[in-house]
Amino acid sequence: MSLFKDSILISIMKILLISGSPRDGNSESILRKIKSLLDEKEIENELLLLREQNILKCQGCVEFCNHELKCKHNDDTAKLLEKFEQADRYIIATPTYFSMPPGLLKNFIDKLSIHYNRGTDFSGRKGAIITIGSGFKSTGFNAKCLEEFYRIFKIENVKSLCLKSKSEIPEKDHILTYSENPDLEKDLQDMLEKITQ
Repeated sequence: MSLFKDSILISIMKILLISGSPRDGNSESILRKIKSLLDEKEIENELLLLREQNILKCQGCVEFCNHELKCKHNDDTAKLLEKFEQADRYIIATPTYFSMPPGLLKNFIDKLSIHYNRGTDFSGRKGAIITIGSGFKSTGFNAKCLEEFYRIFKIENVKSLCLKSKSEIPEKDHILTYSENPDLEKDLQDMLEKITQ
């Protein structure tokens, strides 16, 4: 997105930070850290906590949504579709459930099929992925699922970051200092540099 001011083209970037976790845990901690880094650079961003949204599961009402190009359910789908379309950068952070995204995030992605049916053009936009779990193999599979989502929507994935964590650790924000992710600060800086280019 862009605007003209004094005959100079000024680039406007909005990054949508999407937490796919059903609870306030590691995914939110890492996104709040990213949000603070973006705020320092005065880059417009929004933290979207899916756990706070009313997202009814997709019931495959293709006879309706494929033609009406909207969801027939009285939930937050319309608002979420608008938020996704208005952003031009995306960072998804999510826990890993059985090597896949949790149902909450998948419900959100399923509702985005309306954009696919509308033919909304997301080409030229960039995204990044952060998957968190107990092992790098499972988080890697999870990241592949989300990379495929980006590919279908023609969103360029600039970085997939797979982090190791223990969900049972009670300390808030422990993911930010967990010894299994020694290069986290560098990895986040690299991600933000790539996504803001």
